[in-house]
Amino acid sequence: MGLLTRVLPLALALAACNDPVRVELSRIDGPRVLAVASTPAEAAPGAVVTLHALWVDPDGERDPGALRWWSCGERRALAEVGPIAQVCIDADPDARVSVGTGDAVAATLPASGCRLFGPDPPPAQPGEPQARAVDPDLTGGYYQPLLLEADEQLAGFGVRLDCGTAGSTPAQAAELRRRHRDNVAPVVEALARTDGGDDAPVLSPDEPLRVQPGDRVELRVRWASCAAQPRCGDGACTLDEDASACAGDCPTGAGCGGAEWYARFDPVALAIDERREAISVAWYATDGTLDAARTGRADDDLEPSSSNAWTAPQEPGEAVLWVVLRDDRGGVSWRRQPLEVVAGASGRDPPAG
Repeated sequence: MGLLTRVLPLALALAACNDPVRVELSRIDGPRVLAVASTPAEAAPGAVVTLHALWVDPDGERDPGALRWWSCGERRALAEVGPIAQVCIDADPDARVSVGTGDAVAATLPASGCRLFGPDPPPAQPGEPQARAVDPDLTGGYYQPLLLEADEQLAGFGVRLDCGTAGSTPAQAAELRRRHRDNVAPVVEALARTDGGDDAPVLSPDEPLRVQPGDRVELRVRWASCAAQPRCGDGACTLDEDASACAGDCPTGAGCGGAEWYARFDPVALAIDERREAISVAWYATDGTLDAARTGRADDDLEPSSSNAWTAPQEPGEAVLWVVLRDDRGGVSWRRQPLEVVAGASGRDPPAG
């Protein structure tokens, strides 16, 4: 079995995420799992979520039929390094449970999630002292660890659990329950080419962006702009909105597909505060060169977009670009863009999407 990789951190802390990362993580030169998305992005133990994987190689998306998924039911030992217990990685049948194969797997989150990986007291083990509850990440979140096997390589990821909080007063816990809205993954609203001027053409995922060999193409990805204050009638059920206050927005429970505002318990100040999600953008291409592998926006940056540039290879041919959006509460989505390098192509008039 291959080494464990992490396609979705169990606790994604984004520090200065608008500083681009210049590494070759962006080049697809072999089979790779680029991302895993859970729908919904946050759920309570016992709920059913649908899992999708972005599994690619230099030719594009791979057939997901061979993917195998497991849920991990063991806490990581204190001496272990990494987000997932070694017994789950080692395929101990008592530690992990199969949740399906292929794509769009409907997985039931274990009922014990908040006790094993959340703020509730964990089960006592015979002859051992009572273990402590898991600490939340910086957003106040907890995660159910899962595993994905592709081509005999394991990828670890986490689904955010709706577990409540620890350390708060009963009044604070009640306020957090009232104000809580399950996380919604950020979604690409538009991908545009911006080096042609102010009227940046929006690219269509169904039509290739055509460029000449060696062209440098400036790109901008945009996601939804989420209001800091609830606005009834905007179609998003956000912080402090509910069905009684805004019946038009909240029956479906849909949040804002961008950097959402949320309430969390600060374990240091012992108070409730409001925070805004950070957004990380990962860029991948099967050919050519990207200026940065990672871009994004920190939680105090209100701009709902991020930019990068792709330089086409010198030889004509086809390529694929993927843009993966992640918020720091575990929400993930992606967008595919076909590319075509053609000698003599103007590349200045791509189709509108």
